[in-house]
Amino acid sequence: MKKIFILIIVIAIIAVPVYITIKTHQSQSDFYTQLNEFNLLLKERNYQQAKQMYDESSSTLKANYNISLENHADSLLSEAKKLDTTQEALDLLYSFYDTGYDSKTISDEIVYYENLIQSNYIFNEGMQYYQNKEFEKAVECFYDVLTYDDNYETAQKYIRENEEYLSVWAQAKDEGHYGRSPYPNATGSQRNYIFIPYKLNGANCIFKINSSTYDIFAIPIISGENGTEISNINIIGDYMFFLVEQNGLLNDEGGNNIICRMTTDGTDIIKLTDCDYTYLISYQDQFYVISKSKGIVKTDIYFQDEEVLVSSDYEIIEMQMTEEGIFFTTHNSENNMNSQYLYSDGNIELIAQGINMHYYDYGDINIAYYDSNGRYEYMYQEKVTDGAAANSQIYAGDIYKYYGKINDSVILTALGNYQQECIKVRDIVTFRNTYLSENNKISYVPLGICYQEELIVLDSKDGISITAENMRIKHTIEFPNINTNVLNENQQEILKEREYFSETETKISEDEVFIYTDSSIDIRTEKKYFEGYDTMVLVSHIYTDDYRWLSSANKEGAVALSDVSGYTWAVPGQSSLYSGASVVDEAGAYLNADVYVYNSDGMFYVYRKASSVPAEEILSANIEHVFSQGVIIVDNYQITTDASSAGEIAAGRSAIGMVSQGHYVSIVVAGETDINRGLTQYALAKVMKDEGCMNAFSFTCTAPFAAVFNELIYTYIARGNQAYPYNEILYYTKD
Repeated sequence: MKKIFILIIVIAIIAVPVYITIKTHQSQSDFYTQLNEFNLLLKERNYQQAKQMYDESSSTLKANYNISLENHADSLLSEAKKLDTTQEALDLLYSFYDTGYDSKTISDEIVYYENLIQSNYIFNEGMQYYQNKEFEKAVECFYDVLTYDDNYETAQKYIRENEEYLSVWAQAKDEGHYGRSPYPNATGSQRNYIFIPYKLNGANCIFKINSSTYDIFAIPIISGENGTEISNINIIGDYMFFLVEQNGLLNDEGGNNIICRMTTDGTDIIKLTDCDYTYLISYQDQFYVISKSKGIVKTDIYFQDEEVLVSSDYEIIEMQMTEEGIFFTTHNSENNMNSQYLYSDGNIELIAQGINMHYYDYGDINIAYYDSNGRYEYMYQEKVTDGAAANSQIYAGDIYKYYGKINDSVILTALGNYQQECIKVRDIVTFRNTYLSENNKISYVPLGICYQEELIVLDSKDGISITAENMRIKHTIEFPNINTNVLNENQQEILKEREYFSETETKISEDEVFIYTDSSIDIRTEKKYFEGYDTMVLVSHIYTDDYRWLSSANKEGAVALSDVSGYTWAVPGQSSLYSGASVVDEAGAYLNADVYVYNSDGMFYVYRKASSVPAEEILSANIEHVFSQGVIIVDNYQITTDASSAGEIAAGRSAIGMVSQGHYVSIVVAGETDINRGLTQYALAKVMKDEGCMNAFSFTCTAPFAAVFNELIYTYIARGNQAYPYNEILYYTKD
């Protein structure tokens, strides 16, 4: 019995550690099983079940789960940085909160992405102001952008440009130099350069002339058709402002002119505003203009805020800025009477009245001429310093035009025998002519006076001449050549935002530019050659207020674009037009591809496949067209990562994009021929961005491209000499 008892004790002693070992092994196995199950739930992003498992676990397991959660958070952060959009990254990081675990790394990154989205939102708002030429509001937005993202380079760029712009105005005010004397016939000037408007070979240009070396540069601005003219050049720092009178381009009565800004080296032209201004001068830190409808107006340097100084019932034909105030002349066509006034500190004083009377120079000596008896015009020097008029007749004769006064010399012209302008220079001290051109000879015509250089710029059949006030000709410069490519680029910048719509259908086809306009749409296509890629590109800017302009044709079978007739404008869509279930997943719930959509409000939108926006919601939002077989290459004014990762092979391509509501761009790139290499996807994206696109889509294809314009076919063959069939076409047709 004793032996049995001892045996039981021995067995018990042996069994306890065995039991403990087995039990411990089972616990460890369950621990790793649960930990692996938890990690799998995280990997599959089944966060709700993971949260339940976490809540029901022991403190020991929770400690290990916390390590898994932090590791998973780090993995999500890495994945978020690879996503296409900030919103996609945010959606991914927000989903982590379903675990119920608060990760500081996730929280910090969410704040970063939220700031990024907010900065992009504010930046887009600023760009809307900028495009509407509301520059002060735009800059306020750009500063707000930096509060959310102090490294936002594009916002910094616009702020920097605005600060530079303000600084040149401040410098001009401090130095009292505005690049143009406040006289009507003054030219623009800047550091030994004289700027004058000139029409040459049908192109309205600005000539930039070096007054020392006599080098001349032609900056072509706009075609001279339809009576278009350039005038009133003002130089502020490295900017020049000028007036474009477009007498034939607009039908509206409210205004038919444009104010443009351009750098003095002839680049970066910007249309600042449409207007009805006929006279423009910079003075102090403002612009002063004559408005047909309002009178004399003071406006800010952005042409946004106007203050009417003088409202007249009669036509204001001239004004000059002086220290005393603004002298201006009005014309009453009913009695052919001119009236001269002085505006100063809000008060208007009548100076004189007379038929065809004009005052030109003010200060200590006033010079005027007027028709006294219908036969001669008399010019007087009126001395007012002693308080009493002491009129001295300077000139009597058939005065054609008065140009101005340099030192003691008055420059005017009289009519010659052939009704031409004949220059006369009169000394107002000796009352003698220092120069008198022959009445029976067509010679020089004044273009303007550069008061800063004390030089007169003259025009003749031989070229442009520079002279001192006594007509000692310093140099005659031959006319420069006109760069038609620069002319086309500048003209497009000036006119692209204008309304060209006309009830009369108009088609114009030239070698490089093609134009179509009717009552609802304006299409301007230009051939551009990219030397770096040895490739010809057709760029179309399309303007319309009919937001159903874009149509598509899905031709059954292989129909060559060159076989299609009746199109006003068309480009290949290359199997890009999809709708309905074609862009949704099997469950029909969410997008399975990035899409570019066009709706009935005239807007293009980008939707990403991971945006969690139901496809049904997208397709029911008045969508006219859905483009899905291709690449989003520009989004939010930025080139996308898709554009840089989609391959850098130069090839023929086509793309479509939106600048703003009612303004669209399409591009067809020639490629893969003996004379054309094509563009890379990134280069195409850069072209679309440079053309001003807010967003843009590149069609996927390996085929050559063609474009129809005015029923003419421009086909670029990729291989061989056969036209390539297209199944789907984007087009606009009058019918």
